[in-house]
Formats: sequence, C-alpha cells, structure tokens
Amino acid sequence: MWDISNTIGPGPNPDPISTPPEIQGQGDPQIGGTRSCGTVIVAPSETRAGDVTRRRGEVDACTWDVPDPRFAGPDFTIINADVRDDGSVVGWGSVTTRFGVGPYALVRAADGTTTVRTFLTGAGRYRGLVYQDVQVGQGDTWTVTGWISPAE
Repeated sequence: MWDISNTIGPGPNPDPISTPPEIQGQGDPQIGGTRSCGTVIVAPSETRAGDVTRRRGEVDACTWDVPDPRFAGPDFTIINADVRDDGSVVGWGSVTTRFGVGPYALVRAADGTTTVRTFLTGAGRYRGLVYQDVQVGQGDTWTVTGWISPAE
C-alpha cells in the first residue's frame, strides 16, 4: 500500500487543460488504454457557495487498463472539485501510482464529457522519468493517451 498522506492538501488548479498538447512526438513509449475511477475510500467534505458545491479531500481508488505494468493495480487519487448545479465540474488533486506521484486537473462539461490532464514524476526505479497524459471520456471511465519521457 502506498503512503498518500503527503499528497493531500489544497492546491490551485494545475495548468489549464482547455487545449490539450499535441501528443505526437513527445516521448516514448506512448501509453494508451482506459482509466476508471469511482471507488471512494475517503468521502469528501462539502460546503456550498452559490451554485457551487465545493468537495475537498475525497480519496478514490482508480484502475488503469493499459498494457504498461508501471500502471498495474490501483492508483490513489485525491479529488478536490467545484461542482456546479448544471453538472459541470472543475477538479484538481494528485495521483499516486506505482510509477510515481503528481498533479492532475479535470474539467467535466455539463453534458458529462470529462477531460483530465495528468503529470507524474517517476519515483523509485522510475526516478528520472515523467509521465504525461490526456484522458477523455464520459462518467468515470476515460480513454488515456499519454507518454513517458526523460525528466528534463
């Protein structure tokens, strides 16, 4: 089990994700597959401000269905989100995987389409590598397009 205690905390939304980066040619190998979240380990605290419900500190176990063993097994995702009454969401937090730890940013449109950007720094035997991706989908399952490259 991973120690996730040092990854919980408030934080600004990482880089905006409205225009995902061009994936082609940015590292090797490219990672493809799906990622599913939704198993809540720690329920969030909630407060209300106007038409927004602020959810903070939720911890979910998510699973990756990708051919790369560095992402096998569950990850632990800290979720902070502002949920609007129309169903749209802006979220941020951190992800802890076998590969490493790092921030993510999430935008869910009112129609349920979700875009997630993740940036992980390799840990342990993956030190010196970084992983970046764009995940897009409906509900709690997203198609992953990402890549691993040397850290600069």
